[in-house]
Amino acid sequence: MANILSFSSDIFHPDQATFFTESGMAELVDSALQGGMCTAFAFGQTGSGKTYTITGPETPAVDPGAPDPPASPGCSADEGLLQRSIRCLFARMEREGTAGTPAVSVAASYLEIYNEQVLDLLNPGTPLAVRWTAERGFYVDNLLVLQCATVCATEPPH
Repeated sequence: MANILSFSSDIFHPDQATFFTESGMAELVDSALQGGMCTAFAFGQTGSGKTYTITGPETPAVDPGAPDPPASPGCSADEGLLQRSIRCLFARMEREGTAGTPAVSVAASYLEIYNEQVLDLLNPGTPLAVRWTAERGFYVDNLLVLQCATVCATEPPH
């Protein structure tokens, strides 16, 4: 008689909204609103879902009635961490207001490190160099940084 081995797994496969909540991204948004610089970093083997987790599907199906967290009319249930973070940031700024606080400025860049090359995903071209100075610390030379006044200003044109 052969021995039969069995096991179970506790792998967590949440939807995008649950992953946003459980991953701590809302806390990163809070930190940004308090003046911190924040980075979401995904790593793993090819095909493990990094791009989908960060950006969602290439052409999301729009669900006009999609609920929070955080959402707004016209968002997709499959939106990734990037879009959800931007919506959360602007929703919190609107809800909490900025009266009596220093001016809030939102700037965004979007890069990928692939095969040891830094690529600007908002302004594709040749690989970029990572530099360091005492004044700026580490930065990516010639990385496109966009000033964003609204959620819509962060969305690509259709």
